Amino acid sequence: MKKALITAACSIAIVSMAAVYSAVTSPRRSLDRFLAQVATVEVGKTRLDEWRRRVERDKYSIFTTGCDQQTCGIGWRGENGLLQRLHLAPRTVVDASVGFEDGIATGTYIILTIGKRDEHGEWRDDKGVVVQQSRTKIPSECLQDYRVDVLKRYGIGDRFWATVGMESCVAPAARARAIAINTSCLTKIGSCKTVEEMLPRVFSYR
Repeated sequence: MKKALITAACSIAIVSMAAVYSAVTSPRRSLDRFLAQVATVEVGKTRLDEWRRRVERDKYSIFTTGCDQQTCGIGWRGENGLLQRLHLAPRTVVDASVGFEDGIATGTYIILTIGKRDEHGEWRDDKGVVVQQSRTKIPSECLQDYRVDVLKRYGIGDRFWATVGMESCVAPAARARAIAINTSCLTKIGSCKTVEEMLPRVFSYR
């Protein structure tokens, strides 16, 4: 009888741990799938109807669609809700989207923010990174590499915000590095601590 109870307790513990693991990692898995689709977008070329069908076929990627006349956006948003509730990590949020105008992709946008509670106990963005690609306005001046701007808050060493910008003609290898945000920030205990950790491929390459 005692052995049976121990076995049952162990089984319950294993199932519970598996459920918690699945809940913690679910946002990252969904984000990874959506970013894999974002990686296929060619700004100035990709058509809305074709790309939306590809995303819809990926039933494990949850996304939203919004349109206003000739402008449309397809996006994904998620955060580390369970880790927040367990007080194991600060609020970590990712928004990713692709914009379309007249049925053609005009840009991509990804933002990853790490929160910090203010004096009232409310979450405020403390550190973050933005990665965006836009359609080239003057083809002859288009750059094939991305630009990185880093803001410092209090002085040397406190790099709290980074923005990566690129145009439609950016080289595929450079674009792949830029959009490779660290999605494990959504699942890590304590989340990510620095902009370098949030964009490891960008900063390790520089």
